[in-house]
Amino acid sequence: MYESYHAAHGRTRLSTAHVVGVLVLIGGALCIADPLRAQDPIRQHQPASAWTADIGVGVLAQPARGTGAGPALSATVGRHVAGSRVRISGIVIGSHIEDVGAPGPDRYVFDRDWVITALGAEAPVLATPRLELAIAGRIGALLSRDRRVGSVGTPVPPGFPEPSSGSGWDAGVALLPDLSLSYRVARSVAVTSRVAAVQHVFTDDMFGATGALVSLGAAFSW
Repeated sequence: MYESYHAAHGRTRLSTAHVVGVLVLIGGALCIADPLRAQDPIRQHQPASAWTADIGVGVLAQPARGTGAGPALSATVGRHVAGSRVRISGIVIGSHIEDVGAPGPDRYVFDRDWVITALGAEAPVLATPRLELAIAGRIGALLSRDRRVGSVGTPVPPGFPEPSSGSGWDAGVALLPDLSLSYRVARSVAVTSRVAAVQHVFTDDMFGATGALVSLGAAFSW
C-alpha cells in the first residue's frame, strides 16, 4: 500500500549518484584548509571522547507531486568503538511537509509527516584538532503519514488515502549515507553541518525514490 499510493501520486526520483556526487563536492569545498595556528591551545592533542551527540535544524526533501520539502529537526548520538576512530551512530529525523498532493484546480490538500530513524557507523576521513569531516552509513525505518487538511475547488470524494496500518503511518526502509562537517569552538562543543541522502529501499522495484537532508546545528562530546 505504501509504494502503490506514492506511485499513484507521482513521486519523482532523484539519481543516487548525483546525490553522492554533491555530498563529495560539498565536503571537499568545505575542507580546503584549517586556518588556525599550531599554537592554538585547542589544537593540542586530545583523546577521543567516548560519546558524541548533535542536534540540527534544516530542510528535508522527499519526492512528491506537490511541495517536496519542509523544515526538519535531526538528532544523532554516537559512541566510539574502543581502539578505533569508528563511531556506532544513530540518527532521528522529524519533518512536516505541506501540500504534497498533485496540483490542480479541484483537489484535496494533504500534508505529510516524516519520521526517520536509522543506525549505522560513522568515521572521520579528514581530521585536525578543530576540524573533522566524517562519512556515515546507516539503515533504518522510514515512516510517513498523510493528513487531509483542506481542499481547493470542488474535489471528488473520497480523496483520502487508506493507511497501511491502524495507526495511520506507512512504513518503509531507508539507507542514509551522509557527510558531516564539525568545527570545534570549545573543548567539547562544535558547530556541525550535515548533508545526507535518504534512499528508499525494499520497495516494489527494490530501490525507490531518493530524498535528502541538509542541516546545521551544534555537536557535543564527553
